[in-house]
Amino acid sequence: MTSSLHRLTVLGLAIAAVSVGTPAAAQLGRFLPGRGYSVDGERGSMLSQVDPAEISQRLGSGTGLAFADEAGNRGEHHGLRLRMPQTEAAIAAMIQQMDTVWPHDPRRPVQVHILASGFYAPTALPDGSILVPLGLLIQVETDDELAYILAHEMSHVRLGHFADDQGFRQQRQTGQRLGQAYSIAATLYQMRADASGGGFRTYQADPAQAERERARAAAAANALNVMVNVFAEPAWARSQEDQADALAFDLSEAVGFNGLAGADSAFGRMEADFDLRRSTAVAMEAQLNETAQEALTESNLAAALNGGAGSVVEGLLGSFARRGARRGFQLASGYFGQRHRPPEARSEGLSTYADEAYPDRSGFMDTRDTALLEMRASNEFQQAVIAVDAMQAAQERRLAGDVQGALVEISRAQATSFGRAPAILNAAAAIHADAGDFDEADRLYSQAHTQDDDSLEGHVAHVQMLMRAGRRDRARQVIQQGADRYGGGELGEKAFLPSLIAISLLDGEEQQGIRYLQRCMAYAEESLSRDCTIAATSPGDPQRYDSLSPEARFEIDQTVRTNRTAGADTGFGGLGDAVNSISNLFGRTN
Repeated sequence: MTSSLHRLTVLGLAIAAVSVGTPAAAQLGRFLPGRGYSVDGERGSMLSQVDPAEISQRLGSGTGLAFADEAGNRGEHHGLRLRMPQTEAAIAAMIQQMDTVWPHDPRRPVQVHILASGFYAPTALPDGSILVPLGLLIQVETDDELAYILAHEMSHVRLGHFADDQGFRQQRQTGQRLGQAYSIAATLYQMRADASGGGFRTYQADPAQAERERARAAAAANALNVMVNVFAEPAWARSQEDQADALAFDLSEAVGFNGLAGADSAFGRMEADFDLRRSTAVAMEAQLNETAQEALTESNLAAALNGGAGSVVEGLLGSFARRGARRGFQLASGYFGQRHRPPEARSEGLSTYADEAYPDRSGFMDTRDTALLEMRASNEFQQAVIAVDAMQAAQERRLAGDVQGALVEISRAQATSFGRAPAILNAAAAIHADAGDFDEADRLYSQAHTQDDDSLEGHVAHVQMLMRAGRRDRARQVIQQGADRYGGGELGEKAFLPSLIAISLLDGEEQQGIRYLQRCMAYAEESLSRDCTIAATSPGDPQRYDSLSPEARFEIDQTVRTNRTAGADTGFGGLGDAVNSISNLFGRTN
């Protein structure tokens, strides 16, 4: 159990043995002096300062509540979810106890979803869900700490902080850009340039090595996606964080928890968790650089810089050489820029608030751990620890390129009572696909699809695996199953459009592929438009794009250009600009 607990505190994202820390002095240096605590305890408790009319006005327009119903904001569809009825009930009871103190219209009930992750910090979603990593329940030391950090996330929901969704959307788009950048870097790795005869063409190099690197890239892309789209907290304003800190104190103390002791512990562990995520992101940047740089030997770089590229992929390679290779991937570390005050400053601000708002509060309150010990004693919890430990050990092996070791580790997770959880089945399927066992991967993905907790992302990963295996008819079947399950629009059609574009063009259905591309562009969403443009221009298979009819290539180019003219912020204005925009992505610093 000790080794499992230790492993879960670091998530298992060891990437090419790269580890970069962030000194405390550097963290402190990010904050301007004189930035005081924004909640004035002399005006009374935060609970008493809440203006329900203001919250109702923000949410009354429907923007915030509509945002809560969008696909990515619903905890019930989360791919890492573990169903743990006993543990969820204990956490829900703690939240409900504190929620009874909230005197205003809650609008939405708070839901608890436990995730198969070793990270510490939970995350609130606009639909009222609180995503609780198993790592939080392993690392907290007291009921007071657990109550405080859960109350903090609940406070964001109750105070209507999701009503202003622009920052949240921008953050998600940045996360999607990161995933796209890694996909392109992995594509570049699989290519080599040949400058013989004065020409410049690309071809697949060393298929076995390319496949091994593709598998490592896929593992890192999965880990990166989890980090930036799940565990990177919303870009709250500093005042919103202060409000959530203060209200969490009010709610937890009102039902007998030691709010200050809980907050002190939570702030320190949140900072450590944040540093872990950031250092892992920096390590990913190092691997991004390594992966992409491998695609360019000195001779290849010279050829790329000399121009002569005749296809979109060659243009991508040359443009990357000019713009990206020398600048590096300063993406993920910027994404994880510090948002909170340091723990000491947060504790000091909250302590001052508590003294002012509660002058008669006793400074001596016992802490307790009764609920926590009962939770951890259950067989359900013990099995979950083993399962998540094995999942993350398998992830480590994948990142290191050790597919056989990953298969051994994931089998431990499959042997637990959570072996049929979609999170584990999908992880096992991905590893079997890495090993070239596409039949078993297909079977495992299909088994996950029969579970209520399976996610849209699981279907998308299944489709991508089938396309890699050349099983396009089967991929079409899975797309149809996903569309039937999740419906069209936000949950269904959009997720599969890039794959439908690629499948149609591969099957010689040029006009159908172009119609899918036009439908994709009609959504006028930056990240989706990028994915669809990349699918249409086929950077992973230059021969396919070059084999399209001139008329089809012209229509693809015009579709992308028209989309930009219409005002969609895709970053693409024709295929030439697409290449430049993709390579610009590698040099983006924020």
